[in-house]
Amino acid sequence: PTSATLLRQLKSTGKLVLPKLGGEPQEAWVTLISRGLNLDSTLRATVSGPSASAWRDALVAKGVRAARLEAGAADSQGLVIEVIR
Repeated sequence: PTSATLLRQLKSTGKLVLPKLGGEPQEAWVTLISRGLNLDSTLRATVSGPSASAWRDALVAKGVRAARLEAGAADSQGLVIEVIR
């Protein structure tokens, strides 16, 4: 998917569920997700999953403002990004 597609899905459904991304952050996915999040600088989101804090840190390192991302619960399978409304 493209970063714009990920952002569109996140905005339309309120969440982005990526069940295969449960482990440590993968560079290609971090870049793709960070670009999508940066297309809408007003969007705030919760990052959940087993490695949520690692994903959050990786996204911040790629240029997403830390104030826009919150760490969520670790009980979901894979990576879940939810819009904070």
